[in-house]
Amino acid sequence: MAGIEKHHLTVANKNHLSPKQESHYCQVTVGLTVMGSLEGIVRWLAELQQPKNFVTINAFTLDPVDESKMKCVLQISRLYTPSHSQT
Repeated sequence: MAGIEKHHLTVANKNHLSPKQESHYCQVTVGLTVMGSLEGIVRWLAELQQPKNFVTINAFTLDPVDESKMKCVLQISRLYTPSHSQT
């Protein structure tokens, strides 16, 4: 995921979920567990959710690990225009 290193975050867990195909879009989802400072997580999420990125956050939890570290468990989806292949 773009920007993780920039904000001094680490990915503790990553899993790809099944893609979803709809008539007007395709949705690709990944589950992540990200560790780092609250500021780093918030800045990364703000950067990630820019309108041009077509990214949604479907699930989100944020828990403290210690005084300076947070654990964020989330599902992030990216939306794409479906390809219309000729058969």
